[in-house]
Amino acid sequence: MNDIIVSGLSKNFDDLVVLRDFNAVFKAGELSCIMGVSGGGKTTLLNILLGLLHQDSGEIHGLPEKISCVFQEDRLCEDFSAVTNVRIACGMDIGKTEIEAQLKNVGLGDSIYRPVRELSGGMKRRVAIVRALMTPSDLIIMDEPFKGLDDSTKQNVVQFVKKQIAGRTAIMVTHDEEEVELMGGSLIKMVAANK
Repeated sequence: MNDIIVSGLSKNFDDLVVLRDFNAVFKAGELSCIMGVSGGGKTTLLNILLGLLHQDSGEIHGLPEKISCVFQEDRLCEDFSAVTNVRIACGMDIGKTEIEAQLKNVGLGDSIYRPVRELSGGMKRRVAIVRALMTPSDLIIMDEPFKGLDDSTKQNVVQFVKKQIAGRTAIMVTHDEEEVELMGGSLIKMVAANK
């Protein structure tokens, strides 16, 4: 397991400069939390790390091949149950009983076999979190994972996430300093590239 080293990363969309000469070290086996203004390049950075976008310049070293992600949108298969959504990502290596147990750990109870289109926004968010954390990976990327969760649910899900990512490299974008404290991660502040 290596640190992920980002050096001189820049990304423009036409005339809009989103990242300019961004540098960071994401420590192996630890959680790094990223905060910054809206439009400051946080999601763009994650998309580059995921290989969904290519940087205009700069280098990334130490990026593992196996990455799982909690995207800003839940990106679930709406007609499938919570269990099936997780199973699709995990493959057959993880048993159905384990998937059921983890979904129940985040408070989904009797809803785990309902089509996810019938679930509330907060319930869908928890399915997306469980799916990412149960998928075998060497890096977990989470883009505002606790968005839309009420306070009591968030407290429970934070504890679940902390347990699941222990000893793994994880990167989380948040707008809430309290979430950084709850998660116990190191903080990286991004400034807008066009400032």
